[in-house]
Amino acid sequence: MKLTKFTLSLVAMVTISACTSGRQQASLEEANKEHQSYQEITKQYQINEEWWKGYNDPQLDRLVNQALENNVNLAKAAIAVNMALYNANLVGANLIPSFNANEPVGRSSATKGIGESDTSMISTGTSRVNHQLGFNLSYTIDLWGRLRDSASAAEWEKEATEQDLQAARLSLINAVVSSYYNLAYYHDAIAVTEKSIKAYEQINRILTNQFRAGLIDELSVAQSQQSILSARNTMISLKSAEKMADQILRNLLNLAPSQPLVAHYPNLSSVKLQGVDINVPVSAIANRPDLNASLYRLKRSFKNLSAMEKSWYPTLTLGASLSASSSKVSDIGDNPVAGGLLSFSLPFLDWNRVKNNVNLSEEQYKLARLDYTQKITSALNEIDGYYYAYNQAKASYSNMRQKYNYDRKISSYYQQRYEQGVTELRVWLNALNTERASELALLENKYNLIKNENAVYQAMAGKYQQ
Repeated sequence: MKLTKFTLSLVAMVTISACTSGRQQASLEEANKEHQSYQEITKQYQINEEWWKGYNDPQLDRLVNQALENNVNLAKAAIAVNMALYNANLVGANLIPSFNANEPVGRSSATKGIGESDTSMISTGTSRVNHQLGFNLSYTIDLWGRLRDSASAAEWEKEATEQDLQAARLSLINAVVSSYYNLAYYHDAIAVTEKSIKAYEQINRILTNQFRAGLIDELSVAQSQQSILSARNTMISLKSAEKMADQILRNLLNLAPSQPLVAHYPNLSSVKLQGVDINVPVSAIANRPDLNASLYRLKRSFKNLSAMEKSWYPTLTLGASLSASSSKVSDIGDNPVAGGLLSFSLPFLDWNRVKNNVNLSEEQYKLARLDYTQKITSALNEIDGYYYAYNQAKASYSNMRQKYNYDRKISSYYQQRYEQGVTELRVWLNALNTERASELALLENKYNLIKNENAVYQAMAGKYQQ
């Protein structure tokens, strides 16, 4: 009867494990095939993973290298990789026998009794030192591959953590490039605004002199003063935003306020765009480290599930020991004593606990599968969105460039009309304000175009070309 119950329990646990493994094995194979299809698409293109060097700006290259060396978050990601490696080594150590040795030293004193009382024992003044040396070996035989599965799961986690590091590196590089050109935009925008303020102040001086001479009324002076104040407010806003952008870049580089950042920034209007090949399909995503990390964690979860399912099965552990003792260290090997141990455990007898652990591992695998599916969908939508934003930014920049040229001509026309006494000052100032606003908008559009093309490079983990 006992044998029959044992057999039934063994058959039941094997059946349960096989059903669970079969379902999730098919799910994992489906994920692998999906990833392979993305790899086939990605392999059709050349990928430049150092796209920022295409701007031919040594100062930008230096800042990127500085960030890669000093950024705190990247350093944390690197530490996480090391920790995952050490953990994998620890788990893998379960596959080999473990050894330990000890050498305890004991001392005993000789005594001699006098009389009949127990308290009449006195020491003879002599003692003896005993030396012992022992070696122990323990080895769990991996009959079912449970330990190998656990070691494999730890290896996949290490691989995933390395991909996390690459993803953090990608994000950092894009943030540095974006912040660098954002500061270049503010630098140019502040210069344009300073030029506007000087122009308005010059107009105001001329009008003030004319007012004092009685040639014009006070309204014209007030209108010019209004333009000056508006430009100064724009300057305040730009400098505040520049300070925030400077702080962001300093954090990326791990620089304190007292440490120098950049001596000069490029003229944004002269920065040559690299462009984006929007003919590359959005499904060319196999180079993305975050997707690889998600796939590796899916494989880790599968191996953890496989190992947990095998925890139903009996385990066999071998042990051996060798010890010796002597009053002299030189004689310690003369009387060795060897021993052996064989232990056999039946974890499936703790049915409830093991079953719940297996169920928990299966749910964790399902979560990893959903996470991978979500990562794929998010990546495809992200690239599609960045393609759209890039095209919109490109069209907006082209339109704004044409508008700025027209606004500049119109402003010049009304200036001439005002100087001829045909047009009111208000009309000329409005045209001049429109020209300055267009110039600032053109700079902002150029920055947005640079930002959007770099967002595509980050989303695809490089610049793709045929």
